[in-house]
Amino acid sequence: MADAEERDRGATPATPAPPPAPAGRRSAARAADDAAVEVAEASLQKTRSWTGLIVVIGGDVTIALAAILGISLMSDGSSDALVAILTSAFTAISSMTSAYFGIRAASNTAQSSVQGTVRATRG
Repeated sequence: MADAEERDRGATPATPAPPPAPAGRRSAARAADDAAVEVAEASLQKTRSWTGLIVVIGGDVTIALAAILGISLMSDGSSDALVAILTSAFTAISSMTSAYFGIRAASNTAQSSVQGTVRATRG
């Protein structure tokens, strides 16, 4: 009789909701997706690190070769010119290398911080 009253009022009988996906399957799939993303990100970061290091080493070698060329072409052998060339080369090499490692360290710290925040929010 209750069904007849609901039809008279214009209400439709409630249809059962589909059952939710099992929690274990959903979290396992999410964990697999998260693991795949972490592996891909780790691979990308490793590639970026090696590429940056190769570029810095290439730049350092180029600066050293330019300094050696400048010293060898210096005909008079003046110690003032020799000191100027070596000081400039040393300064350029050390600042480029320090900048690379400083930026790399800051990037790693920021990335670790973001990953920790994401893991904390996912629980």
